[in-house]
This record gives sequence, structure tokens and C-alpha cells, in this order.
Amino acid sequence: MQFSRGSGILVPLASLPSPFGIGDLGPQAYEFVDWLVETQQSYWQVLPFSITGVSGCPYSSISAYGGSPLLISPELLVEDHLLVPRDIQMHAYLFGPGKIEYSRVEEFKYFLFHKAFDNFQRGDHLHQEFAAFLKAEKEWCLSLAYFIALSEQFGAPWAKWPEPFKHRHPDALEHFAQKNYDQVLFHEFLQFIFFRQWERLKKYANQKGIKIIGDIPIFLNHHSMDIWQNPQFFKLNQFRYPYVVTGAPPDDFCQEGQNWGNPNYDWQVLEQDGFSWWIKRMAFNLRHYDVVRLDHFRGFAATWEIRAEQPDARQGYWATTPGYALFHKMQDKLGDLPIIVEDLGKITPDVDQLRQHFNFPGMKVLQFAFNKGWNAPNLPHNFEENYVVYTGTHDTMTTKGWFYGLGDTLERDFCLKYTKALNWENINWSLIALAMGSKASLAITPLQDVIGIGNEGRINTPGTDHNNWSWRFTFGQIAPEDSAHLRQLTIDTQRGRPA
Repeated sequence: MQFSRGSGILVPLASLPSPFGIGDLGPQAYEFVDWLVETQQSYWQVLPFSITGVSGCPYSSISAYGGSPLLISPELLVEDHLLVPRDIQMHAYLFGPGKIEYSRVEEFKYFLFHKAFDNFQRGDHLHQEFAAFLKAEKEWCLSLAYFIALSEQFGAPWAKWPEPFKHRHPDALEHFAQKNYDQVLFHEFLQFIFFRQWERLKKYANQKGIKIIGDIPIFLNHHSMDIWQNPQFFKLNQFRYPYVVTGAPPDDFCQEGQNWGNPNYDWQVLEQDGFSWWIKRMAFNLRHYDVVRLDHFRGFAATWEIRAEQPDARQGYWATTPGYALFHKMQDKLGDLPIIVEDLGKITPDVDQLRQHFNFPGMKVLQFAFNKGWNAPNLPHNFEENYVVYTGTHDTMTTKGWFYGLGDTLERDFCLKYTKALNWENINWSLIALAMGSKASLAITPLQDVIGIGNEGRINTPGTDHNNWSWRFTFGQIAPEDSAHLRQLTIDTQRGRPA
């Protein structure tokens, strides 16, 4: 799918300002949409809104479906008469505007959620809407509530659960649901509230001309509702553990390769089933996002597969994926797919041919553009229109952090020469202008680069599991002159919103 020329901002929902320790779907999210409109943007890239653990990583979730309750706005719960102002005022002092502390946020918010759930059960407000939601989302919502409640009782992984629950015996699940009725209903209630708040926000954004870019991580955690519910679609042994896992081959940066530990799909079984599982997953995401970024696109041509007993990825091998058959079937069922593909890293010709066959826009990242001379594929004069260009992504340093880290190198000198930067202290704006002025259909800028901050604003460092996914901004960090600069640059590069 070819996108019209436009631009947008990348900032995760959790990074929004909020009085409650984490960004949420409340008033500040609407204020951010208004800022996007003011600065002539057309897109907001939010990353996945998946249910996360205490790490906060939205790419490591217990389900391909559902939304993170931590993103639910307490202020909107008050508006819906499920809480009273006193409930949230007496606890808001616990959190400042700084980094997210997931364990503290979870403890605080679930205290409020249980209060809201008790008030919901005692009244009749929203009950018809809740029943309609459960009916519409029956494909996944009840199974997700079972999975969370069973995890709370038996822990992880699900392959160690008592046999009747491990194998989803209907009588055992029904008995569990009767015995733990409120616990299961509580988790269904949280999903209802999340999507009620999400759809209101998305509707507001769409009415203002802002499209939402979401995200589909290609692989799933072994301890996830989806693999528990559909083990036949994954390469699991008789004990329901993966006998192969996914990763990346050795390269210049990691001599042992990468072992991610995610089970791989049994693509032969999926294809025999008509790819129904993937079609349902894509349909779910297209209902809740306007555009979907498809993570690790190279995995749809071939996946680096590692025997589960191997200590690292060096003994892995490429396992082919029926990507052509999958996306043709998706198009047959869902129509034209508004997809952006993450095709970063070492991309082989078969991956690029798959992307071009379906006319999916790929990604270009300017921070990767200056270390290979004039022929570097991420330099704007070397890529075509059907791309989305980024200054950096959620997995890279901020632009200032990246540039300051180059030191006195040829890469830094080439960057200054190519961008014609007059002031290296404003290198963030030089790269934003380069992205905006390029031929790429879409130009997406992480908010940190608009603000002009260093690596204190970095969202994620791949391969590490500490101090990630915790950055938050405040509206006071966005200087009026930066907003005005972004607006004018967007207009000047013909990426502005239509009148």
C-alpha cells in the first residue's frame, strides 16, 4: 500500500505525561493529539499497547490480543462514575513526572481497578455495554481472562499447570470459572474499560485528522494465551514446550548470534488451516489501529531457528516461511493492507522481493545512513518514495545521543557535510529536516528529537533488560519555538495536513 505524503511523531502511550506514574488514555493523551494537529502532523506512532510485565516491554506480552490495563486512565474512570475524585486525589502524590516504576504503578492502579470493579458490580451502569463487548470479543477475551487468572494461581509457564488446565479441558475451565467467577470477570472488565477508553481516544484523533500507527510483534512469548489456546500452530513437543526457538544468526556485533527464546510457528499447519490465526490477528489490529507496523518482517521470508537445547544461536539455520501465501490470503480476506514493514538489519534479496511484491513500505533510519559513504542505502538520495523514514526509532539512541557518541570520526564529519548542518548542537533538527525533505512517503520523528534531548530520553536498548521503557516527557519540555519550527518545516516540505 502506498501512503500519501505526510509526517508524524513516535511516542509510546506509556511515555505520555500523567499524574499517575505512567502515561495513559486520559486527558493528556487528548492534549497530545491537539499538539499533533497544531504542528500539522498526520500520524501518531504508539507502538503496541500490549499487556506488559514489570519490564514494561510491549514486545514481550502474554497475549497478541488485549490492551495493557496500566494504560487505563483513572481520571476517565471518575468521569464514568466508577470512581469518585477522592479515590484518585488521595494517591496522586505518590508519583512525580519522572521515569515509570512499573511495580509501583501496578500496585497503585490495581488498587483503583478493584474499587472501580466493585462499584461496577454494585450498580447497573455500563452493564449492557459490557455484555456487548464480551459478545463482540468472544474470540479472545474470555480465554485471556482465564489465562491471567490461571497464571495468578499456578504461575508460569502454562506447560507446568495441572493437566486439565494445561490442555484446556472444557469441564475443568468451566469449574474454574464458576469457582473464581469474580476473578475472571475482573480481567474481562479491565479489557472492556481499556478498549472503551482506547476507542474514544482513537475516534477523537481520527476526527482531528490524526491516524494511529500501531505495531504487531511477529513472535510470541511461550507463556502466552495464544500458544496455550492454539498449541497446534507452534513447534511444541509432547510436553508443550518449544523444541525450536527463534533468534538471529551470528554477525559482526554478536559472534554467538541471538537466542530470543520465542517458539516458532508451525507454518505448514498454519497454511493447511488457511492462515486463519494470522488473519484474525491482523483483523483485530486493523480494527484498533489505522496503520500497522509489522515487526521483524524478514521472519516472513525465513526465520533463524535454533534447537531448544542449544546454548546460543551459532548452530541455528534458516527455516523458510510461506510469506507470499500468507499475505495473499490476508489480502483476499481483509483487502488492501495498510502495513509498514520493519526491514532493518541484514536484509537478504528474498526479503526485499517479498516486500516489493506486496508494495509494502519499508523503513529507513537516518542514524544508520552515514557510516558507509555515499552509497549507503539509508541516505535519502538512495531510497525511493515507498518508504517510511525515521531519524531514529524506539530501539536506537536519540539523535543527539547518537551524534555526541560518534566523537571525532569520519561518520560524524560526513553527517555534518551531508546535512549541511550549520550548528552541530542542532543536529536533531538537521536530521528532522533531512527526513522531512526526502522522497519517502512518510517521515516519522521520535518526540525526543523534537525536544532535542540526549540519551536520557532513550526508550529501549535491545539486548538489555534494565532501565528500558521508562522514559516520560512533560509538555513543559516542548518549547513553543520547537513546535513552531516543526509546524513550518512540515508545511515547507509539503507534508502538512490538507485544508
